[in-house]
Amino acid sequence: MTQPYQIELVEAGIMRIVWDGVLNKDTFQAGVADRVEFANAHQMEDYVLIFDLRKARITILDVRLAAWAANFDSRLTHTIIIGRSGPAMVAVNALVHLSAVELEFVATEDKALERARQIVKARAKFRED
Repeated sequence: MTQPYQIELVEAGIMRIVWDGVLNKDTFQAGVADRVEFANAHQMEDYVLIFDLRKARITILDVRLAAWAANFDSRLTHTIIIGRSGPAMVAVNALVHLSAVELEFVATEDKALERARQIVKARAKFRED
């Protein structure tokens, strides 16, 4: 079965998932498992996730599921979401209190990549100090 998302390594420390289709409990759980497998395959010590939801058709709103996903892989440090769908906003606002992962919304892919690069650069500088 073809999944409604594509996962790619943008550059060191930055993964992007572009969702184009239905986002429900089953596809979301598969996406999380594939994200972790992808991070393992690329030997990512930690990473920023750019999560592009502009074309997603979100059919679930389950804060517990979103919290599980955010905490499933301790290497995930930040999630930058492109798109401001109502269900995603509600879930993310709840996640701010349920997860150690930093979450934020941006309007464009360029802004997401710019922000992800800032985070990776700051993390590298922190490690040097």
